[in-house]
Amino acid sequence: MNLREQLRSYALKQGFNQNFQAYDYPGFQLLKRVGIAFEIPYEKAVLQYARELRNKGKEVHLLGYIPKRKKEIEGIPAYPWICRSDLNWLGAPRAKEAKNFISLHFGVYIEIIDREKHPMDFISSRVAADFKIGFALRERWGFDLSLQMTEKAPAEAAFKEIDYYLNFINKKDPQQV
Repeated sequence: MNLREQLRSYALKQGFNQNFQAYDYPGFQLLKRVGIAFEIPYEKAVLQYARELRNKGKEVHLLGYIPKRKKEIEGIPAYPWICRSDLNWLGAPRAKEAKNFISLHFGVYIEIIDREKHPMDFISSRVAADFKIGFALRERWGFDLSLQMTEKAPAEAAFKEIDYYLNFINKKDPQQV
């Protein structure tokens, strides 16, 4: 491990859930706010799932990552995003979009990223959420639910599984709370 990787690892550990406070996942019906961090190849599936959640009355916040520099990006997405130009030398996002996303507390945080050592590591390690969901190869970021990648349509399959578990886990009757 070179010096840069050691410093990156140290920075990640320093910020790991610094504002963490344990909460119980309230159940899908009581869930208010969902945060979804993703890489641009999964945009279509993420936007579809976000639309479904909004139709169910949930507040959805997105943060996309485009693995290009700003000058190489064609077309500006309609949701908050960061790119390679927004990263410092350790690979940590320094854009206001990332800071705004981290400042929110989510009932559920979903991360749709399929590789290790990603700039979203800094988001995952700092975001405050009652329940975190991500892919198993990134489980070191403290996910409560880790999903396996499928080779064909990983995001679509993941969202079907996520939807099932969000409705199943801690299912509570809103009248009893």
